[in-house]
Amino acid sequence: MITIYKYPITKEEGVVKIPSSAKLLKIDYDGDRQICAWALVDSEDTDMVEHKFHIFGTGWDLGDYLNKDYDLAHLATLRDMLGYIWHVFEEIPKVEMPQRPLILTPDQMMQLPL
Repeated sequence: MITIYKYPITKEEGVVKIPSSAKLLKIDYDGDRQICAWALVDSEDTDMVEHKFHIFGTGWDLGDYLNKDYDLAHLATLRDMLGYIWHVFEEIPKVEMPQRPLILTPDQMMQLPL
């Protein structure tokens, strides 16, 4: 059965196990003011995958989270009841971008050694 499930995300841990075929739909506060992820889920999918989320406040130092073996994908920006702004990111594998091919002008090509 395809349905929508809610997964709470804690600021302390941030690790949520979600079926591998799930599609994240939204990150927001629920009725209890807990940050949650809603996902479209096949309830028969038992292959669970860990999603690692990070929640940062505006103005926080992110230096410890950058230049790691993962990238951070921004998913949502939320305002809590006290007016604080929170930014939700998910760890994603770092992808090495291929080098852009070198494009030479005809004049530059003529100067290349043979």
